[in-house]
Formats: sequence, C-alpha cells, structure tokens
Amino acid sequence: MVAEREAKVRQLELEIGQLSVQYHRNKGVGEGSSEPEVSPAYAKFLEDPGLTKPPASAGDHSGRLGSSRSVTSLGHTLVESALTWPSLPSPQGASPRFADSPEQKGWQAQVTEFKALWQATKVERDRLTEFVTVLQKRVEDGNSKLLESERKLQEERQRAVLLEQHLEKMRLEPGRTSAAQRAASRSKTGLPASNARHKPNGSERKDPSVAQLSNVPAESRMEELTTRLAIQVEENEMLKAALGSALRGKEEDFRMYHETLGQVKGVFLQALRQQKADKH
Repeated sequence: MVAEREAKVRQLELEIGQLSVQYHRNKGVGEGSSEPEVSPAYAKFLEDPGLTKPPASAGDHSGRLGSSRSVTSLGHTLVESALTWPSLPSPQGASPRFADSPEQKGWQAQVTEFKALWQATKVERDRLTEFVTVLQKRVEDGNSKLLESERKLQEERQRAVLLEQHLEKMRLEPGRTSAAQRAASRSKTGLPASNARHKPNGSERKDPSVAQLSNVPAESRMEELTTRLAIQVEENEMLKAALGSALRGKEEDFRMYHETLGQVKGVFLQALRQQKADKH
C-alpha cells in the first residue's frame, strides 16, 4: 500500500511538473522570455529512470498529455485555463516584414488613389451644383421675362384689333356723313323725315366719342390710326425679337451645360482607364 501511494504521488508530481513546464513555455512565447524553469520534483523524477515509465493502466492516456484537455493515469481530467493559452498577436502590432510587403504597399497605393478620386469627385460635384444653381436662376429669370413679354404681346394684339376695328369704322364714315347731309337738306325743305333725323342726334349725344371723331376730318383720323397701327406692329416685332433672343440664350446655356457634363465624364473615364492600366 505504501509503495502504491508513493507511486501515485510521484505520478502526480510528474503531471504537475509537465503542466508547469507547459505554462512557462506558453508564457515565454507570449512575452518573449527565455526557456522556462523546471520544478525540482520534475527534474528529480526525470533523473530516476525507473519512475519515468508510466503504469500499464495509463498507457492509453500518456499520448494526450500536453493538449488542452488531458487525462491523467488516475482518471482525472485536466483542463488548461485561459492563462496557459498563447495569446493571439495584436492587429496593431503587425510585423515590419508584413508592413513592407509588396501586397501591403499595393493596398496603400490603391487607398491613396481612391482617396484622390473621391476628392476630385467631390470638387466636381460642388462645381456642377453651383453651375446648376446659376442655370436654374437664369431659367427662372428667363421664364418671368417670357411671361411678361407674352402678356404685353397679348395686350398689344388686343389694341391692334381695336385699332383695326376703329379703322374700318372710319373707312365707312364718309358714306354715313353723306347720308347725314342728305337728311339735313331734306329737313330744311320741311319733309316729314325730321323725326328720323333726330334719332341719330340722340345717339350722338349719348356717345361723346363719336361726336369728337365727327369733328375731326376723316383723312386725318385714318392717318392717325394708320400711324398707331404701324407703331403697334413695330412693338410686336420688337417683342418677338426679344423672345427669340431669350430662347437663343437658354439654348446656349443648355449647350454649355451639356459640354461641361461631357468634359467631367471624360475626366472620370480617363482616370478609370489610368487606374485599370496601373493595376495591369
């Protein structure tokens, strides 16, 4: 019984020494330390060749010592704690050999190129945004001027129509004046047509404009109306010319906008081709 207990004690000392060696080895790998120290019990056990041989019942478990989960000869399950595991290398502490590798340099070059392209894209975006804002403002101003010109054109057309109607009335006026003169001569002779003559006089009193126009000679009135009509036609032509110039200005603005977009597209396509050529 005493010999068996001593064998068990020595076996436990052996296992404890192996675990301590493994712990110091893992600790030395993580901290860059020197070789671990060996416990005196384990050294003494190694010096005794008769004790290094494990018992027959522990033959199946001796190959599993040193793993993360091992079984002793006595049936005990030994599990390594987190302190005995080797720590993973920190991503920040990359080795200088990896930092100087061609792959790392290629990645850094691509990142720098992408940053430059992004900055150029941002500048072009700001430039196009400002250009579009200016174009929108000019389009709004042009639309307001166009509406004002259309309104004036409609007013001038209405005035021209009224002048044409008035001119037609003035052309028919000589026939009416001759009829009025004949009626006046009949009234002087005492014919019963006096009642018919007084009816137009009442209408003339109701409409003062007709009375005023009747005082002006027909030829001078026609000349005046013709002059005013010519002025209105000239104003209409000027409005049409202003509208045409405004439309041409808008077409020029849109042409410039499309040219700017084409230039920006060309710059980006050239940058992409250069990037693909650098990769190959």
